[in-house]
Amino acid sequence: MRFDFFKTFRNILINRLVYFSPLFILRSRHYFNNRNAIKKWIADDPFLLHVPKTGGTSIAKSLGRIEPGHFEFRHLLKMYPELNERNAFYFVSRNPVERIISTYNYINDLHKKFGTSNIPSAYYADSADDFVVNYLDSINIDDHYFLRSVETIIKGAQLNKVFAICFDDLEKNISDFLMLYNKPKIQLLHENKSSAAVDEKVLGVKALEIIKKKYKYDFLVYEKAREKGFFCLDQLNELG
Repeated sequence: MRFDFFKTFRNILINRLVYFSPLFILRSRHYFNNRNAIKKWIADDPFLLHVPKTGGTSIAKSLGRIEPGHFEFRHLLKMYPELNERNAFYFVSRNPVERIISTYNYINDLHKKFGTSNIPSAYYADSADDFVVNYLDSINIDDHYFLRSVETIIKGAQLNKVFAICFDDLEKNISDFLMLYNKPKIQLLHENKSSAAVDEKVLGVKALEIIKKKYKYDFLVYEKAREKGFFCLDQLNELG
């Protein structure tokens, strides 16, 4: 009983610290916690840039590795300048509405299981709609390690080396892409599936407008990736 009390008190304290901490501190904490995992990936070519809630953990499990963390390209390049020598980089592009709802569901699952999570605001919100309207809309998403846009994560990389892989039918799309580089097909092991369904109807009009505004670039990339399965970002004229 005493152990449960201290565990509950600890979780409450962690949640409050995370809730009130500046976003850059949370991002730095995430990088620190994942600094060793990324070393297992750094020699890869093509190299995975892991956008949160886009199947990166499933890819890692399928390759027999630890999840690599959600590092931005420019920060990785500072730590590993040789990364610029890679022939290609890839990331998984998911419908941003699905991604945000999936994030909300996943964080709530974590909170129920462990009593704490990376985004307490998602747990304290009354619903996914409330989370978007009263939290997501009030922050700079690109300062948040878990809610950043694709544009921020790939910033600094040469667009003619960066490929977007569509999340829909991911196993086929990523295998087709890897075959271009004589890599074996991947057999995805599905990890980190939240217990709640990802349904856009749980969001109201205002919440959908907020996501469309915040993730304008991500929608642009996703629509192109959905059309082709995967594509190189230099094919997207709108990116300039």
